[in-house]
Amino acid sequence: MDKFVVGFGFTIDEEQTDSRVLLVKKNRPAWQKGRLNGIGGKIEAKESPQAAMARECLEETGLELTWTLRGLLRGTNIDGRTFECHLFYAYSNDLLNFQQREDEPLGLYRPEELSTHQIVDSLDFLIPYGLSKDRLPFMTLTY
Repeated sequence: MDKFVVGFGFTIDEEQTDSRVLLVKKNRPAWQKGRLNGIGGKIEAKESPQAAMARECLEETGLELTWTLRGLLRGTNIDGRTFECHLFYAYSNDLLNFQQREDEPLGLYRPEELSTHQIVDSLDFLIPYGLSKDRLPFMTLTY
């Protein structure tokens, strides 16, 4: 089974009128090419999901953020391989200081404007989930 992490980092807006989310315009894998997705990648052997999220964030953005595990997706990829993806969320204005460190462009986006961009399908509910005021502690989705 392939194991991944994905993180959605939001800027903090006290009035909740202009929060932004840091996303990556993906070059790979092929099914994500040209689409926006969260920060993340594969969990390495003997690495915890929390350690993988911290590593991926530092590698991709130069940032050390406090990530909260709030979900798990399980399913089957297009190629027939099973996967699980641990969902992390962070809330910090440190995101304004991200550094472009890899070949996949980073950007801060207003969630309400994402419909004008190509996004990975699950972002339609994963981003609102992260912005929900009730901050539900955890969800598991199997498909």
